[in-house]
Amino acid sequence: MRIKKSMATFVAATMLFGSTGMAFASVDDSINRLNGVGLVKGYADGSFKPEQNITRAEYAAIAVRALGLEAAAQYAKGPTKFKDVPANHWASGYINVAVDQGIITGYPDGKFRPDANVTAAEAIAMMVRVLGYEPVLTGTWPTKYISKASALGLLDNVSIDNFNAPAKRGDVFVIADDALDVKPLEQKGYGDTKTYEESTKTLLELKLKVTEKKDMAVGASVVHDGVAADQISVNGSVYDLVGTVNPFDFYGLKTKVWFNKDNDVIAVKADEEEIFTDKIKSFSGNKVVFYGKGEKELASSVTLYNNFAAGTPAVLGSNVNNGDVVKVVLDDKGKIIKFIKFAYPNTDYVKEIDVANKKITFKRSGSSISLKDKDEDYIQIFKNGKKATLADIKVGDVVSYYYNGDKYLIAATDAVVSGKLTSVADAAGNNVKLVVGDKTVYTNGTAEYTTNNGDSFSTATTANLNDDLVGQNVTVKLGLNGEAAYVISDKEATSKTFDVLVRNITKETTYSGNTNSTKTYIKVTKFDGTMLVYEVDNDDYSTVGDMANGYVGLSTVITNPDTAEINPKDLVKITLNDSGKVSKVVAIDSNTIKTPTDIDKDTNVLYVSGTPYIITSDTKVIKSKKLGGGSSTAYLDETEYVTWDNAEDYVAQNLTNTKIVIDGSKVKYVFLDSTTAVASDYKWGVVVGSKFGIGGGDYAVKINIDGTEKQYTLDVASFTYSNQPIIFKLNADGTKLNFANGLVEMGGLETVEKVETVGDKVIITMTNGNQRIGIASKVKYFDKSGGKNITPITGVSSGDNVRVYEFLDKDGKYQSPTDGMIDFVVKE
Repeated sequence: MRIKKSMATFVAATMLFGSTGMAFASVDDSINRLNGVGLVKGYADGSFKPEQNITRAEYAAIAVRALGLEAAAQYAKGPTKFKDVPANHWASGYINVAVDQGIITGYPDGKFRPDANVTAAEAIAMMVRVLGYEPVLTGTWPTKYISKASALGLLDNVSIDNFNAPAKRGDVFVIADDALDVKPLEQKGYGDTKTYEESTKTLLELKLKVTEKKDMAVGASVVHDGVAADQISVNGSVYDLVGTVNPFDFYGLKTKVWFNKDNDVIAVKADEEEIFTDKIKSFSGNKVVFYGKGEKELASSVTLYNNFAAGTPAVLGSNVNNGDVVKVVLDDKGKIIKFIKFAYPNTDYVKEIDVANKKITFKRSGSSISLKDKDEDYIQIFKNGKKATLADIKVGDVVSYYYNGDKYLIAATDAVVSGKLTSVADAAGNNVKLVVGDKTVYTNGTAEYTTNNGDSFSTATTANLNDDLVGQNVTVKLGLNGEAAYVISDKEATSKTFDVLVRNITKETTYSGNTNSTKTYIKVTKFDGTMLVYEVDNDDYSTVGDMANGYVGLSTVITNPDTAEINPKDLVKITLNDSGKVSKVVAIDSNTIKTPTDIDKDTNVLYVSGTPYIITSDTKVIKSKKLGGGSSTAYLDETEYVTWDNAEDYVAQNLTNTKIVIDGSKVKYVFLDSTTAVASDYKWGVVVGSKFGIGGGDYAVKINIDGTEKQYTLDVASFTYSNQPIIFKLNADGTKLNFANGLVEMGGLETVEKVETVGDKVIITMTNGNQRIGIASKVKYFDKSGGKNITPITGVSSGDNVRVYEFLDKDGKYQSPTDGMIDFVVKE
């Protein structure tokens, strides 16, 4: 008996190496061919539901189509002889033809029962009658039909325990498909001279006009063979493809190919003795040991088909190695004649699917692929080994893909193994054997794991997994070859683990009297703004440095460390042990930490060398407040939590002092490494007079803000501004002025020649030829000699001596880039 294995079950078989999955493979192959010749049609969602039951009416339709009588059934629609099959029943035509051809009968009560489940015995009897063997059968129901079906090979690929039970769609599909390869019995002559002879053609050739060709080589994909997604390459020629054939399944295999009367390919089947998928455990001489299938011997000549390339000689230890997952082809003596390998250059799992814009965004890398404006004829998508569309790919699916220019081959799988990770062990090829619940899976050599549901990743080595995840509930996402690609845990959501900004690492909790004690402390800011201090578990970490600068570095080397892995101002993830000490510090993945190169404040987008990253409502912003100690600025004494609205202007002017942590296309964290006040903290007005003493060694100043004079105590070393406009910042309670800068004049003292209003703009032309333009409703005006009010631009006329300032952006905030419009006019 031949065992045929399709890529649709590649993943399932690899999870339990050595399981050939005969029934499932036959169902897949059968569906492909039956669909190609039009005998079966899928449901609206594209599935065929082989595990479900099938009705008498549905199987009558299959039988009629197998006889090539689809057109006759359409003409025969209408009244039937059965009282429960009205003329408008969808299957009335099929039932009329099936009854006329002697394929099926009704019940003694005059009913057909079209929606009743067909039994296995009924399905077998119908197909034996389709093949013309009814007249020569002897015996009783249903034994005579079952015996004949078995003799004809119709039951070779199914396992039926109860012939009187409802038949599964998958089983009757396989029976019908196998019947297509049988040569029907044909009547010769009539009356007393009639005889029955086996046809020279199969049912497929005789009734459906389909031609079979053997020893065919099938091209694999649009990327490698350059054929459109609805075409197929066979022996170097390109044909239109009808049905559900997945060319990917047949790479490297000897196949049978069926062509319809229009010379379209309607079905493909592997024509090899035995095929299985397994992982290589070891090899010696001409023997290969697999994890599931045990030991197999090499034939005298073995070919490797690797990543859709032409076959080359297979060499153990060179192009075929321990730990490889391979599709293996055996000859009729059970020896290996072919290895088939796949290793897609790009694999990730899906974070977002935007079907409307034809975009897939990935979780691990944060990258994306866009199929928008690509030629759909050259986009080939599979999911779980079957043809699919972009809409079939879901969040969490593992996607492997090739691309060649604008041609894409995308293979997705949603296969997972979930449960408690009970053990990990080294396996062949530097892979790891994982026992998850009652399942065993193996990593793929590049597997990664996460303890925070994908916020950060580490290499899935035996040591790392043993330290972090053994004993935890995990979800293992399997890649195309059925191996563990990603081990996902949300351990940190329920543990004492969180992202922080390191403010300082020190030997004391205060900075006075640092003494190089045996205790190490890490001062951090969480991204909700909370500032915390934790003792570091010195059994896990040691320090580099001697506190000469008020800080040390943290090293994973316990004795004689020479290089610190963690330093102040690093963005890290810390984990606390049961004693509340920091037992683990891991730098946030450097690939996710960026320095922005541009900003679009209108759309809240930061750019890094042209790549956009979006600020969202979930973006957290932390800013330096107090740096270092003494003359050092290498660490942070204090930080503050600010909103993006408050911070965006600062970022616009200080891109190089800004770090962002990205999550895909979004910005997760922003760190502003400066103590300069953020833009929204600035106010502006005109100083009235100069500073004056208020006792106790304190000074104050009065400032005209929007026409109202306010007095502020000065909390700055010096204040030299008198009777001039300034921008300034207040302390947290708003009572003291702790920062001030004078506004810069655009051209010094100038004399007005004329003032015009054009639309919503005011244009002031100076006698020196300069033109100052602003939005009339926004420009503020102050007359030093004429009063205290700051008003909209009025009263400026020819001959006035003025000073003009431009210091606000279009949102009315102090920072550059400004909007190019004047903001304030002061008349001397």
